[in-house]
Amino acid sequence: MVGARQGGLCAAIDGQHASSNTKMHAIYAYFFLGLTVAKIATIFRKGNGSISRWINRYQETGEVYRRSSQRSNPKFSPQQRKWIFEFILKHPLSFLDETRHAFILEWGVNISVPSVWRIMSENKLTYKVR
Repeated sequence: MVGARQGGLCAAIDGQHASSNTKMHAIYAYFFLGLTVAKIATIFRKGNGSISRWINRYQETGEVYRRSSQRSNPKFSPQQRKWIFEFILKHPLSFLDETRHAFILEWGVNISVPSVWRIMSENKLTYKVR
């Protein structure tokens, strides 16, 4: 029974991205314990290339995190974002869908409620009563 449980656990681990904690342990094993990349890959059930990337990234940046995605071209212009901000300041009791509808009428561009919420959050606006 132990083998069956271990097989299921290993299968689950093999299909997951490594956590930052796991990467730090692997880097520690490489630099401080002197283990080879191949040995670390065996211990952590990851490929040699993955371990090497973690080590190289740590040496280059001092970080183990994967690169965050960069938004290349925001859909809404700074003027449109400012308009939403000012609309909410002028109409603090408006609902998100009302802000969305007013934006569509003003700019002739579709916007989703989550986008309105995101722009509010970027401007540190909330709907909490204070």
